[in-house]
Amino acid sequence: MRDVAKLAGVSTSLVSLVMRGATTVSDRRHAAVLAAARELGYRPNAAARSLAEDRTHTVGVVIDDLHNPFFADVIEGIHDVANARDMFLIVAASWQDEQVEHRAIERFLEHRVDGIVLVGLRTSHAIVREAGRLAAVASVGVVIQEIDSIVSDDELGAELAVDHLVALGHRDIAHISGGRGGGAVSRRVGYLNAMARHRLAPHVVEGDYTEHSAVAAIETLLAETQPPTAIFAANDVMAVSAINRLQDEGRRVPDDISVVGYDNTSLGALNHISLTTINQPGRDMGHRSMTAILDRIHSPTTPTLHATIAPELIRRGTTDGTTAVPSRPR
Repeated sequence: MRDVAKLAGVSTSLVSLVMRGATTVSDRRHAAVLAAARELGYRPNAAARSLAEDRTHTVGVVIDDLHNPFFADVIEGIHDVANARDMFLIVAASWQDEQVEHRAIERFLEHRVDGIVLVGLRTSHAIVREAGRLAAVASVGVVIQEIDSIVSDDELGAELAVDHLVALGHRDIAHISGGRGGGAVSRRVGYLNAMARHRLAPHVVEGDYTEHSAVAAIETLLAETQPPTAIFAANDVMAVSAINRLQDEGRRVPDDISVVGYDNTSLGALNHISLTTINQPGRDMGHRSMTAILDRIHSPTTPTLHATIAPELIRRGTTDGTTAVPSRPR
């Protein structure tokens, strides 16, 4: 920095102001500093800046699965806010592994990030609360007491899916669950509540939010003497994979079997898929989580945010009525 100041004919403090993006420096001196920096190959030392400011201007993001386009929507919303506020993002994927997720959180804390956004959390809530004492932490998809959280009303969303299928005449509605993934338990509870309300027998096949689990679930369902006439999958990834496997077996969607997903991702919106699904606005949820992080960085005593977003049924081409309405005995 002293070399840059000497070459530009300014003070080291003015070089520091320019490198921090200050707007109080004249255009002439600003240009002189940048020209000198380019000539000398100078880059600010981020570590030194962090020590001086006790801030890294960095936020870590841990997502459950890079394959799920819903998470891409969330990250886009996080990035929009971070970019506007000159915050740098580091993204880590846990690949649905609780231990990998825990290590990512610990690594972010070791690097002194200012905040952490957890998307599709699996780690124990006690670990997350401990991280919240060291950095600003927000959760997307899972409510944790004492931690800012932005979630969809997953129970209501599942009920909307079942109500839609019942209104079309379906009585045997299977649910491919999301296992231990974020929001999966609530979606299962909503499904069970709606089935009970309509006096229908539940039919749950375990999944884990992945394509492979959906294929296995479809094979289980088709092997039954009386396969269901409709399926509610806990996310769009499983719903699309289920449709693909059904078509491989010569089953027509929605003529032979209707399918509903959850998330309203760009994958389901493709014309040749046209998936009926439950909308939760990933980009908006990401936007709100990053805003909560920044609010807490600047004001640690801000009241904890627990925002619940109302879901919405998006009807497309994978659901239709049925004339065959067998019902499993309760």
